[in-house]
Amino acid sequence: MNLLAMDTAFGACSAAIVSGGVSGGELVASLYEERQRGHAERLVPMITEVCEEARLALGEMDYIAVTRGPGTFAGVRIGLAVAKGLGLALGRPLIAVGTLESIAMNVLEYDEVPEGGFAVAHDARRGEIYLQQFCRTGSRIHPLTEPQAVPLDDVPNRLDPQVGFLFGTGAGLVKERLMQAGRADMLFPDVQTQPDAAILARLAWERRDTAQEENLVQPLYLRPPDAVLPQPVILPFQD
Repeated sequence: MNLLAMDTAFGACSAAIVSGGVSGGELVASLYEERQRGHAERLVPMITEVCEEARLALGEMDYIAVTRGPGTFAGVRIGLAVAKGLGLALGRPLIAVGTLESIAMNVLEYDEVPEGGFAVAHDARRGEIYLQQFCRTGSRIHPLTEPQAVPLDDVPNRLDPQVGFLFGTGAGLVKERLMQAGRADMLFPDVQTQPDAAILARLAWERRDTAQEENLVQPLYLRPPDAVLPQPVILPFQD
């Protein structure tokens, strides 16, 4: 079995392939690039490159995994559009994973990060962060909350007392607020702050039983897009 994973939700673009049998999968190819723009132009060539590295054709993929949000409006749409297009063309099911959960899995790559409760905080702009809380036990990550868009001043009140560390692109935005709220014990470890398809692929491999048809996969948007349609201009009637 082969699984292709991709992500364009935030400030990186990545693709990866995991192959294996029922007993387990192995990462056989991956590419990761941090970038603020150009995801649409880079993702498909990147998929081609990981297929070449793995010596597999797209038609040999059994599953397609993608981050579904939250994320930038364009970033989430790009990843889902490519994943859905491939799913439809190849007749393969999709495995959609929350973006913050995918980022949370990065802690497993850092032995010095303690076990226990933690949170991922990603800068959502407009005075908010995307926040989700988790618990790490050994090599497992368990969500404690659903992802939320939280105003910066509300973060200290939203964090569970058992959350001992926080990371992400939004961590620096709330650090001073947490100190002022009496959370001087909070740790801010240096953990990768972007989702990575290599980690997403391994996570999705364990969730193959959640795969569904591409038309059933929906994006997770926690607020409306920044861009809005202009109001119509009403011209005065002239006889």
